[in-house]
Amino acid sequence: MKLYLSPGACSMSCHIAFEEAKLKFEPVLGNWEEVARLNPQGAVPTLVMNDGKVLTQNVAILTCASIEAPQLMPRQGTWDYLEAVKWLAWTNSDLHPAFSPLFSDDISPEARTEAVAEVTELLSIADKHMAGKNFFAGNQFTIADCLFFTVYGWTKGIKLPTAQFSNLNAYAARIAERPAVQAVMKKEGLLD
Repeated sequence: MKLYLSPGACSMSCHIAFEEAKLKFEPVLGNWEEVARLNPQGAVPTLVMNDGKVLTQNVAILTCASIEAPQLMPRQGTWDYLEAVKWLAWTNSDLHPAFSPLFSDDISPEARTEAVAEVTELLSIADKHMAGKNFFAGNQFTIADCLFFTVYGWTKGIKLPTAQFSNLNAYAARIAERPAVQAVMKKEGLLD
């Protein structure tokens, strides 16, 4: 399999999941011409399966990883499974899009203030949820953690203060120490 990525982008979540699952794959960083040929949206992540089929979208590729490596999700039908799906969906549908305006060079000061307020409000929800927890769902690392960890990391790139998110900061520090996460950050050039 080939997994097309961009360093530090949302595709990093899939890279983490594939490393955690110990799947055989080739990470391909920054080949935008090939990405545009494979994915009509020209976006990452883009996964080319062993049979040549192309899969796009974070949630689909993360789900693919969890099918190949069931340890990346709680047992189906349990509350923890539903919690993992909820936080995966929340991060993908609410938190990720809230960050988008903050990556624009053309954002007005007023729009930036509004976007920062929205991201801060959403992170407050996640921080409250993470009180006394190691992972977003139950007692295991899941694909929801892959995505949230990646998106939360964007706070550094946009210089968003995070001191008030003590639960999330402790969580992110723990996740960053996982061997698979360290390997991904090294391969994507994100370690100091």
